[in-house]
Amino acid sequence: MNRRNISFIVIGLLITTLCVVTCVRLGNWQYVKAQIKQQYQAQLDQRLSASPVPLPKALDQAESLRYLRVKVQGEYLAPAQFLLDNQVYQDRAGYHVYTPLRVAGSEQVILVNRGWTVKDFSAANVSPVPVPQGPQTIEGYLWVPPSKTYRLNNQAQLTQEAGATVRELLDIAQLSQQLSIPLAPVVIRLIEAQAGSHLIVDWPRPDDRIVTHLGYAYQWYGFAVAAILIFLVVAWRRSWK
Repeated sequence: MNRRNISFIVIGLLITTLCVVTCVRLGNWQYVKAQIKQQYQAQLDQRLSASPVPLPKALDQAESLRYLRVKVQGEYLAPAQFLLDNQVYQDRAGYHVYTPLRVAGSEQVILVNRGWTVKDFSAANVSPVPVPQGPQTIEGYLWVPPSKTYRLNNQAQLTQEAGATVRELLDIAQLSQQLSIPLAPVVIRLIEAQAGSHLIVDWPRPDDRIVTHLGYAYQWYGFAVAAILIFLVVAWRRSWK
């Protein structure tokens, strides 16, 4: 084997190693995401099978409260209700309806996701969603919003339409400042729609896309194996020249 072939193989080995390491890391990233979703689903199933508990007074440790089943009494703050845009249900565009609830006998205020409603593209304005009046008793589970929100600028996307406030992002910290209300860092997702409500309560499962993540992981691992095989074949042929 001449020096030129040795240099070719060394360079090829370096490139192959870089490709393999990158592909394996990307595969591991997708595999870990699938594992996390599987753990979340198991946690949700376990906590929903338990009896509901009163809303804890301390809500700062949001992760430890994820999917906790709660039963809460309080009153909705109707003027602060908003619709979260870009929510898809069964391939239909719509909104999630968020209404702050002031917990009875305390200063706690927590957002309640009361369900999904369809977006009417033929209407000039967004139809207002009625808010139940008076004392309420609701049952749901605590949901932790994503820690990262992506926006095109530093301002939350907000539009005021006849009878409704529409937001494109759920940023609780910024929302608290805008409303001058100290909102809890978690959200209550109702388990069932309230009486007389047209809202759909059917939340996506945490493991909804687990098969997709596993598919991507195995795909990246396959690329790593293919890179090794290609290098071995090319190096073997080169060594005989």
